[in-house]
Amino acid sequence: MLHNAANLVHIAHRTTLPQRGWMPYRVAWVGGCVMFRRRALTDAGGFGFWREVPADYSGEDVLAQWRVMERYGGAGILPSGAVHLESPTTIPHRSADAFDVLR
Repeated sequence: MLHNAANLVHIAHRTTLPQRGWMPYRVAWVGGCVMFRRRALTDAGGFGFWREVPADYSGEDVLAQWRVMERYGGAGILPSGAVHLESPTTIPHRSADAFDVLR
């Protein structure tokens, strides 16, 4: 069973792609399954905020992504070739979202 973050796998199967074999699409946020151009990530502050969030945080991926997209925008590529593995979290008690604390 695929995680709901893998919905694009299903969309890719029913989409006719251009001859180049892929197509871009606009995104507002892409969960934790995301790759950044390193320079864009570091220009936006990267994950330098680690010490500023509570111990029981979550949402650091969202905060980093929003900061990159504020500067550079964001796009996905279909088919992505990536799926969410549903690995157990290392932060079982998520009392704070980094993007709410540091926005």
